[in-house]
Amino acid sequence: LIFIRLPNNQTGVQSRNGAIFMSLVNQSMLSLMGVLQTFTVEKPLALREYEAGAYSVSAYYLAKTTSDFPFQTFFPLLFSAIVYFIMGLNDNAEAFFKFAFFNMLTANAAISIGYMVSAAVSSVAVALAIGPVV
Repeated sequence: LIFIRLPNNQTGVQSRNGAIFMSLVNQSMLSLMGVLQTFTVEKPLALREYEAGAYSVSAYYLAKTTSDFPFQTFFPLLFSAIVYFIMGLNDNAEAFFKFAFFNMLTANAAISIGYMVSAAVSSVAVALAIGPVV
């Protein structure tokens, strides 16, 4: 409710900067926290199947990221479509698609960091403690 229909004046510009910053932080934290439990929970199963020769680590990672990709793109785009017009940002289609693209890039970068943290630690509690700090 803070950023509804921002005006086109000096305070509006400052509020737009804050609104865009908050939307990027929201997307990054939401995406990061969503994947922190991924590898810590699946690590014993993936290691057992890797040691049995079922598939390689790169095949597992590629399959995991490919299967998650539709969700990693859909939800940031949905968020962008809702937030962009509520904030009353530029009514230009090119500006909207840039906003949505950068929200999607931010979300995917945060997801990659979440995957890294999740793979590096041994428990979900540690991942949830380290993730937001990274």
